[in-house]
Amino acid sequence: MIRRALTLALLLVLIPATADAAVTSKKAIWGPTEFEAESMFPTYKSLGAGIYEIKLEWDKVAVLEPLEAKDPLDASYEWPDQIDTAISEARANGIQVGLTVTGTPDWAKRDDPAAYAAFVTAAARRYAAVHLWTIEPAKSASGRAHARQLDAAYAALKARSSRNRVVGGNSTGNGAARWIRSLKLANGKAPRMDFYGHSTTRALTADDVEELADAAGKRLFLTLSLTAGATQSSRLRSALRVARRSSDVYSLAYRALYDEESTRTGLIDSTDNTKRAAYNAFKSG
Repeated sequence: MIRRALTLALLLVLIPATADAAVTSKKAIWGPTEFEAESMFPTYKSLGAGIYEIKLEWDKVAVLEPLEAKDPLDASYEWPDQIDTAISEARANGIQVGLTVTGTPDWAKRDDPAAYAAFVTAAARRYAAVHLWTIEPAKSASGRAHARQLDAAYAALKARSSRNRVVGGNSTGNGAARWIRSLKLANGKAPRMDFYGHSTTRALTADDVEELADAAGKRLFLTLSLTAGATQSSRLRSALRVARRSSDVYSLAYRALYDEESTRTGLIDSTDNTKRAAYNAFKSG
């Protein structure tokens, strides 16, 4: 009896208190590529995030108008090293990278689909290992303007690789149904996309997901951001449960590993680097 007790005690010491979660594309996360010179991707793997999300900012990559806009080697382009790091570290940890294309350079018209498609073509050539692309609407863009830009980007990305998947729409808050109805091309058709994107800061229910998927006619790529507090953990756990069980959800992304700027929405408190209860909720969800 004593020997069996000692053996059990030794096993408990050897087994980690919290095992790594299984990596799944149902969970995605935003966050830094490194912290204090250490890669964060082992952390993302431990959390079970199968997708790492990061911005590709057109207005910063192409401050000057390129002469050969579809060529990633054009001298005007300044591609961020951070994305190369993310791709390399993500691959080493069995995680895929999703790029969210944002911003419009001063030289480009906000609703110029051709210029946007040319940049996306260059980006897809520059980051050939990336096959998940989110086309974010320009600030104050109308539904029709975003539809033109999204459809042009879809064509450009599919021309580069049939493996490329495109997230479009990207509504926020409670106005998704109205926004979806406004997404029309000149011929009256909806723009092409593989997944419909939506961001929310409130509790996510199975009814919400079903209603949104029906309105969009697409599987969903959801992004969630919750303010730290007594309900952050339970609401995140509930949302992940809904996403995991629903065939309508391709992935649920959490907006921040650490607090961003003045927000307190991270899984980790940025002031003292302590893990909130929501950290373990994400991990187990």
